[in-house]
Amino acid sequence: MPKRLISSAVLAARSGPAAFILCCCMLLLVRVAIAAPQGTAYFAATWNDSSIHFLDTNMSNLGSFPTGATLPNGVAASSSLVYVGHFQAQSVRAFDYNGVLQFSWTSPRLDHCQGLELVNGQLATVYHDGQIDFLNPATGAYIRSIPNDDGPTVEGLAYDGTYLWTLGDTITALDPLTGAEIRTIVNPALGSPDGGTGLANAGPGQLMVAAENGAWWRISSTNGAILASGNNGLNTFGLAESIVPEPGTLLALPMSATLLAMRRRTRCTPCARRT
Repeated sequence: MPKRLISSAVLAARSGPAAFILCCCMLLLVRVAIAAPQGTAYFAATWNDSSIHFLDTNMSNLGSFPTGATLPNGVAASSSLVYVGHFQAQSVRAFDYNGVLQFSWTSPRLDHCQGLELVNGQLATVYHDGQIDFLNPATGAYIRSIPNDDGPTVEGLAYDGTYLWTLGDTITALDPLTGAEIRTIVNPALGSPDGGTGLANAGPGQLMVAAENGAWWRISSTNGAILASGNNGLNTFGLAESIVPEPGTLLALPMSATLLAMRRRTRCTPCARRT
């Protein structure tokens, strides 16, 4: 953080809690203003330009940033970082939402990576060895594995808060702790190249499927029914749901705290006068 902003925060703290919290709100506003483009709902990894693209809810392209390595073939996102796995480099590169590289690591378990997803703080990765590995997202250290019965046909992972979904000949819901199959639904991209190359959670009861020819489908995770479809022309090889909070949500808590502090200060003033 720039020294001038730190100095402002220190001066505000000396002025009282309300001024300090208000200053923190302003700092948060600065950070929100330079984050992902407004309306970002998904991140797509693309091979032809080795980039990560910001997409809106209709899968339209809002912009992109370069990954700095070839063949990005899996992407996952937290509330502050975008993790990109690479098909040949056996590496994960983590970027902030401005596309600035924060750190990277390598692991042989990323050989021919075909999907990434964050699952309860662990980074799930799939490739062609018949299992799904869970790694430490900060270091790449191995944590555990679960079976991947669809093997080399899996081209994407998505976590909806309950199930870990795999994109293969079918779309399969797995128990993320054991790998037990819960149910399968039809893969709408089965006739596309590689049977689809991107899968993401799309909100309650929905999944987003993408293919390398730009085609995409929003489907019901209950029965596989197609709810919407289109083509954005992107050479997609990895898809992730954005976890970017809306600015209003980010500011709600600190602003409420500011108002509460101001009210307390107002209420205490008459008390001071009585004494």
